[in-house]
Amino acid sequence: MRILVTSDIHGDEQTLHKLRKKERYDLHLDSGDSNIHPQNLQSMQIVSVKGNTDFFSNLPLIRVIENELGKILIVHGHIQGVKSGLKYLYELGQAQRANIVIYGHTHYQMLEHQDGIYYLNPGSLRFDNKYAIITKEKIELKEL
Repeated sequence: MRILVTSDIHGDEQTLHKLRKKERYDLHLDSGDSNIHPQNLQSMQIVSVKGNTDFFSNLPLIRVIENELGKILIVHGHIQGVKSGLKYLYELGQAQRANIVIYGHTHYQMLEHQDGIYYLNPGSLRFDNKYAIITKEKIELKEL
């Protein structure tokens, strides 16, 4: 399985379409602030959560996806205060017994391994053309 991970698209559908044409993937996960209508996300088969700028979205604040890569937790991160540190995100990841926690909000690409859990921020697609790819073998931080 190959997972495309984005965050903080902030309505930049042109860059999103360019990325989706470039990369091969089986599943597209997004950690919020897409500013794309939920029906459009659904038609593009993007699994997303609500971010702090998705004002009129009915997307959930948290999602849990289970597949051959394990349990993947997706949040935007604003509620967990990720701009001030990852303490609450770590606690959430442990409480959910996640293998991978995906978040955004800071616009900074990051991959960290803490207590058996990978914490991934793919960065901002809109502002820095950053994203990530997850496979069984590795997690890659990438730039378009």
